[in-house]
Amino acid sequence: MNEFENKNLNEESKPESSSEKIIYVPDKEVLNIGKKINKEKKKAEKVKVEKSKKEKSANDPNKKFSFKELFGKIVFFIKKIIPKKTDDKKTLIIKIVAIVAAVAIVASAVYLIFYFTNLMAQDAAIDDIRNIYELNRDDYTYNEEGQFSKFDVLKGQNSDIVGWINIPGTQLDNPVYQTVDNDYYITHDMNHEINSYGSLFLDYRCKIDPKALTQNQIIYGHNMRYGAMFGELDKYRDGLKGNLQYYAANPIITFDSLYESRKYKIFAIMIVDTTTDNTFGYDFSAYRSNFTTQSDFVFWAECCKQRSLIDTYVDVKPYDEVITLSTCCYDYTDARLVLVARLVREGEDPEVEVERAELNSDVIFSNKLYKRKGWSVPKVEPPVVSVYD
Repeated sequence: MNEFENKNLNEESKPESSSEKIIYVPDKEVLNIGKKINKEKKKAEKVKVEKSKKEKSANDPNKKFSFKELFGKIVFFIKKIIPKKTDDKKTLIIKIVAIVAAVAIVASAVYLIFYFTNLMAQDAAIDDIRNIYELNRDDYTYNEEGQFSKFDVLKGQNSDIVGWINIPGTQLDNPVYQTVDNDYYITHDMNHEINSYGSLFLDYRCKIDPKALTQNQIIYGHNMRYGAMFGELDKYRDGLKGNLQYYAANPIITFDSLYESRKYKIFAIMIVDTTTDNTFGYDFSAYRSNFTTQSDFVFWAECCKQRSLIDTYVDVKPYDEVITLSTCCYDYTDARLVLVARLVREGEDPEVEVERAELNSDVIFSNKLYKRKGWSVPKVEPPVVSVYD
């Protein structure tokens, strides 16, 4: 073996160096799978972080309301419920129901916003006037026109004011207005602004001037929730029965007109028609301001007692003056809840013997209510009165 061959043999037999490594080079498909896994991992982590942020934000008591966030949710919801051509029958029905429900919710929300906006506006306006009146509520001095001075400021704000009505112990404590019809103050407040609450108002036929005083002062007002306007009157009844406990606690109505301060004892609580009723063969209307004779008046007062949910045992005499409070109720179309009270007579004890009061077991109603309930109309004789006119 020559020197050259020996050299080659030695080189071939030399062991491989320990620093040399076998490197594995993955193909393209494997690399793509790895990238995909990493991408999904990052996406999952991002979703987790976002979810954590939302949960933390939802539970944050100091979080501010975001219209942008709300709008985004609404848009998302709308997109979800819009019917598509690809929807099957079941999905289509679900979406239609969702749309109807959404419309109902929006309509209800708009109504509630409108309702409570009116409520707050009216309450604020009445509170302002109450504060003014409260400063001089017990001032019974007269101005040059012979009217109570305590109404001077309120007349400057609205010359239609004719008095102030209050039922002690209740939240009914409001100004009363009067104009040339019985329509305007149904929809207008004391500032002549349109408002669904309206105002309490005296029937345009009634007169508060002592020189031409009408025997029955009729005041109207809406039956609003939360006791606003004449909403308190509804508490005098319990369905088609009277509420003895509430009546016993609140049997007196006070009405300070521009000229006089008066107290009245409630003697009838009725559910009646807005029009003349002849269910029992004779005409009756709760809304009579004047009467032709004393017999006519007493007959009317006895008719009120027949219809009263409570027997109050408050007597009514031919020469008595009365006040009628009327508000809407929903027992039948055009039904009204009406309270009638007579003036506390000069020298009479203003206290009412409420312990004598009891539910009227023979109370009568309008034919409309009997029809709605499916009840037969009872046979009732008209009241018999004997008054020397």
